[in-house]
This record gives sequence, structure tokens and C-alpha cells, in this order.
Amino acid sequence: FDEPTQDYFLNFVTKTLTHHEQQILETRVTINEIFRAIKDMNTNKSPGIDGIPIEFYLKYWDIIKIELYEIFLYIIDGLVPSENQRTAVLTLIPKEGDLNLLKTWRPVSLICCDIKIIAKILAKRIGPLLYSLLSENQHCILGKSIIDCNTKMRDIMFYTSKNNMTGAIINVDWEKAFDRVNWNFLFKIFKKMKFPDFVITWIKTLYTDVQSLVLINGHCSKKLMSIEGSGKDVLCLCFSLLFSKTHCTWL
Repeated sequence: FDEPTQDYFLNFVTKTLTHHEQQILETRVTINEIFRAIKDMNTNKSPGIDGIPIEFYLKYWDIIKIELYEIFLYIIDGLVPSENQRTAVLTLIPKEGDLNLLKTWRPVSLICCDIKIIAKILAKRIGPLLYSLLSENQHCILGKSIIDCNTKMRDIMFYTSKNNMTGAIINVDWEKAFDRVNWNFLFKIFKKMKFPDFVITWIKTLYTDVQSLVLINGHCSKKLMSIEGSGKDVLCLCFSLLFSKTHCTWL
């Protein structure tokens, strides 16, 4: 989007955080909050480039918690993470189709667990607040169900048929949706919704100067240019906010 287009879409941002919700987001991260995020993460998953799985943090929590807490505070406050923490290992998973075509391989980002924990903490803070910020017709967050989406579609089709009305159904399939996030526009949305600067800095820290390398047949490529879609928990929440402020002007 160019600047005039971004400003046009920003006019549709009418829902904002309350003062109480802002205070929730600005509350200092605690050691217990970090541990809850770790316990909520799935185990038996491939680690990032440092080779440290989430099971390590669970097993040795009592030993590492103080040092880990201090490191996390530095990163959350805007300190640039280390090069390893900013590096995602891309491994390719085959999809159905001609495996000679690159598009039939799905890239999966293997990210260091410490950065995933920081993102998890932020996602657990933002997630509950999206209920009041998103359209009532969006069902991609906790507290809502995709079944409601199907029910609404059924009711709309019944209503239009009964009243002899014309209409159209649009099915949008986003290709590489997360990779297409316009971060400048997204941060403007956060600002318009009155997200604290502290939270915006937190997100920028997670998605600034991210590097990647590709793992093929057990060998890693050289590090590639920065990527902006790395599959962290908070990214899908960000995309939901971005989508909510653009889809309403399509028709």
C-alpha cells in the first residue's frame, strides 16, 4: 500500500483499546508469566538453529529462570536479539502435486525456542483483547467458533433465497499470507487502536532483521535476505487485525 491508500483504510479503524486494556499490555513481564508460556507450548517439536528444544526449558527451569528472565526483559525492551535468535531454519515439507515445482513444497520455519517463548507471552496478552477489536464476523480467535461462520452463511443464503435477492459468495485463498504483511501499515493500525508503544516495540524487536537459511538434505544454505513471515504465535493475530481493516472495502 502507498501512504494515501493506508490512510484511507485507517479511516475504518474505529475500535480501540480501553485504558484498562492498555494497562494489561504494559504490565511488566513476570517470571511466572514466562513459565506459563513455556508450559503452554507443544513439546516434541524440532528446535531452531541452537538445537535447544522446549523440553530443556521445562526440565532446567529452576536453574535458568533468573538469567532467562533478565535476557527476556532486555529483548522485550527493544534490545536486538542475537544473530542465532534472529535466524530461522527453513525446512521443506512436500505437498500434493509435482514435486519438481517449488510451490508444491511448504516451507516450515524452525525458530529458536527462546524467541518463540517471548512471542508466546505477547500472543497470550494480545489474544484475549482481539475479541473486542475484531469484527463480529471474524471467527479466528479464542472464544469464537468457525461453526458460527457456517451458520451465518447458511442464514444469509436462506434469507436471500426467501426474499428473491441476488448476492455473491467470495472465497479468498491467501497465498503466503503472512509473508505479505505490510509492517508499516500494521504498526499504524496498532497505533490507531491505541496499543502502547511498549507493545509495538516488542513486536518490532521480534520481526526486525530476521534472517533465514534453508535446510536441504541435511545441509544448510548460506543465510538469505531478511524474511518477515516466520510463523510465530503473534503473527496470526497481527494478520487478523490487518485483514479486519482491509476486507470491508473490497466490495
